[in-house]
Amino acid sequence: MSAIKDIALKQFATISKKWQSVSVEKWKDNEGKPIVIYFKPFTLGEKEQLYKRYQKSEMKALVYAIILKAHEKNGDEYKKIWDQFDEPDFMTRYDSDIIIEIGTKLVETTSTEEYEKK
Repeated sequence: MSAIKDIALKQFATISKKWQSVSVEKWKDNEGKPIVIYFKPFTLGEKEQLYKRYQKSEMKALVYAIILKAHEKNGDEYKKIWDQFDEPDFMTRYDSDIIIEIGTKLVETTSTEEYEKK
């Protein structure tokens, strides 16, 4: 294998193991603290699926990103929050501004330096 390929694989292996988080200020837990949603970076394959959905509907693409990536932390374990059967709830039962905010934060590109800091 080439040295460049090895470097690229090592770099992605490093960032793909690290959890990032998004605080949702308007959703509070039982203690009154903003809830935190955890996620890992998108793979190119996931971004391709996201892009295909984005071409049809920007809102549904953001919902897809949330369903695909959003996890909650319970101790040392991370658990998916939603699945594909929850999509209708996003479209009718959740605050649209908050969903757009969360989805946008999940799909924003984060630099390697930011990943390495976390």
